Amino acid sequence: MRENFISMSLKPVAAAVALLACAATAQATTFPVTLTGTVASFTESHFNFGGNHYDRFILPLSGLNPDSAFTASVGDTISSTVTLDAP
Repeated sequence: MRENFISMSLKPVAAAVALLACAATAQATTFPVTLTGTVASFTESHFNFGGNHYDRFILPLSGLNPDSAFTASVGDTISSTVTLDAP
């Protein structure tokens, strides 16, 4: 009877250890992203709404396409480099 009690009380501990072992083997991934922008494409706009003033700045960037798509998970890192053609 005592062996069953010990065996039953150790099952949650064994499950926790197994879960930690699996989690420890999961590796975060770093995804490098290289983007480029043309400064001549820069646009800006300003507007007021609800008593507040808003400034909007847009610079289209290229470099992301379906061939370079990825799925990031919690803990992953996205390392980005943005190159502009500024004079």
